[in-house]
Amino acid sequence: MLFLDELPEFPRHVLEVMREPMESGRIHIARASHERRYPARFQLVAAMNPCPCGHLGDPRQACHCTAAQIQRYQARLSGPLLDRIDLQVEVPALPPEQLTANQPGEDSATVRKRVLAARERQLARGALNAHLAGRELEAACGPRRPIAPGWRRYWNGSSYRRGPIIACCGWH
Repeated sequence: MLFLDELPEFPRHVLEVMREPMESGRIHIARASHERRYPARFQLVAAMNPCPCGHLGDPRQACHCTAAQIQRYQARLSGPLLDRIDLQVEVPALPPEQLTANQPGEDSATVRKRVLAARERQLARGALNAHLAGRELEAACGPRRPIAPGWRRYWNGSSYRRGPIIACCGWH
């Protein structure tokens, strides 16, 4: 797993170089008369703020960024790079009292059992989801019935109307 915090703060050329390994699972290095290929399968997990100040959409604190600043900040991530990210989720800030509440969650052993069961189903099918691409992934993980036209129109248009907040490239 590769975790990149504050994703738009990385130089654009560094992020763009990651596109090929994300797609192919390999790194190709060519220098002078030598050429090497290395395996490079990884799961990318990244985090970013919605704007430079980090308060866009926060009901407790006003954002002071201009529309142009927000556009420039979000444009640091290219469309082709975003296309290679299967799942994008907005995680709103939680109020301090919710963060400090002592609410029991699911224990790690229970989560582990569920993850191992899912992994076993994938291996029984012949391949892990992470190793499938395109039509194979859709056949294995896609919806079992046709998506209603109204929902398809909603999902197809939502990522473009709202910016990079909502995007679905796979079924999870």
